[in-house]
Amino acid sequence: MRLVPEELSGKGRVYSWSVMHSGGNPGFEDRIPFVVLVVELDEQKGLFTIGNIVDCATEDLEIDLPLEVAWEDVNDEITLPQWRPAVSA
Repeated sequence: MRLVPEELSGKGRVYSWSVMHSGGNPGFEDRIPFVVLVVELDEQKGLFTIGNIVDCATEDLEIDLPLEVAWEDVNDEITLPQWRPAVSA
């Protein structure tokens, strides 16, 4: 099998999540507690990525919640994919 990179839509759905209540992830100490999501990407069933949720209260999370990527520039060298609820079109 030959793998080829391709651009994705930046859309997905909540598959699962965990609320982090303790430190251990450098750069996130000031965000505790924070939510780490498992996101199933729209392009393919079973294609997952991990990220944090932004612009959404923990109590509003639910399985299959539609999401869109929200890029966060941490510094000049690091940009992280975060996730937020998708805006309805």
